[in-house]
Amino acid sequence: MLTPNFSLDQNDEFLIMKIKAPYAKISDAEVHFEDTDFRFYAKPYFLRLNLPGKVVENGKEKAAFDSNSGDFVIHLPKQIPGEHFERLEFLSTMLQPKGASHVPRLSEIEVDSLARSIDEDFNDWFVDQQLPTDTDECLGIEMPSYGFADLKKGVFQKLQDELSLVADLPQPDQTEVVQRRDMRIEEENSKFSAEHYLADLFDNPEAEALLAFEPSWASSGEQSASGTVTITFPAEFTEEERRKMISLGNRTYKLTRQEEERAFFALLDILLAYCYNMRSNLGEENVESSWNVQKLSATLSWLQHPASINEAVVAFLRRSLCYPLYRHWGLSTAVVEDTRRLFAAGRKWIMRALLEIHNMFQACDNRYILNELYITDYCIWWQTVR
Repeated sequence: MLTPNFSLDQNDEFLIMKIKAPYAKISDAEVHFEDTDFRFYAKPYFLRLNLPGKVVENGKEKAAFDSNSGDFVIHLPKQIPGEHFERLEFLSTMLQPKGASHVPRLSEIEVDSLARSIDEDFNDWFVDQQLPTDTDECLGIEMPSYGFADLKKGVFQKLQDELSLVADLPQPDQTEVVQRRDMRIEEENSKFSAEHYLADLFDNPEAEALLAFEPSWASSGEQSASGTVTITFPAEFTEEERRKMISLGNRTYKLTRQEEERAFFALLDILLAYCYNMRSNLGEENVESSWNVQKLSATLSWLQHPASINEAVVAFLRRSLCYPLYRHWGLSTAVVEDTRRLFAAGRKWIMRALLEIHNMFQACDNRYILNELYITDYCIWWQTVR
């Protein structure tokens, strides 16, 4: 569990807390406060404070998340309006509950389990908490980069527990891009099963339906005389999609030509994986959809952006014949054509695909981190990029 950076301010009515948690799973965030006890949990962050004054739950409390800064801003009503809380700048003194020297400590595993039900009574327990230092914030300066347009560094220094469930790359903060590519190819070579491939190629009764499927962006949405299956999106963005785009916030990206190329090649890689999931599931989403998209994308599984269109396509073809349930050459080449048509269909269809991927990952216990590394930025950038 990570202790997030935080700061406190106040006015006559509220104690105002700002918690910096950029890689939090927002949908699972929980807050509990009573008198001087405050608890915040949003995986992988946990914060428990002994506040310098009493707060009360009276219906005026409120919380918001700023997607641009990664900050939770929480307004806690003071029990006595107008009271001035002293020593708000001494943050470390609030990290230990009263009587901490006599309170048993929980392991990180135990506190993670309890924090999932933050309203349970574990007032007699606490976990050691250490505020991030300025050195921690600068650890990524000389490290290999990854994320959208390779703009992020050092993220997994603090998220080691989540790493194995998010990426195949074992040490992203110590592994250069060229090494990632070589390691990925070596693992793909070891995972390829000739028996599985030949069985799917010559003896797969579901192959005919998978090859006959057409995604909505590739047709008018009507069933053809040959019985081609199609799934159709409405002509305009739905209200839910509009709300989603607004909720993601707005950021300005000043990318160099090289960074923009990286972003486009990685986008192609991600959308190839998305199109495979669409075709292999006949346009439906299931419990394996987020796994399909993450596993078949070299960008999302190995944090390795392709250096060209050709490399993106080759990486996808290799991975599509090594990992998923259906490993069929005809299916894989049909997905490449689906992706070409998706780009030809225009900005709206790609935006929809990115929003759907974001929803898939947000619903997962650990893949939501990929949204913060890649997909959220893509959703914002794609709305304005030429």
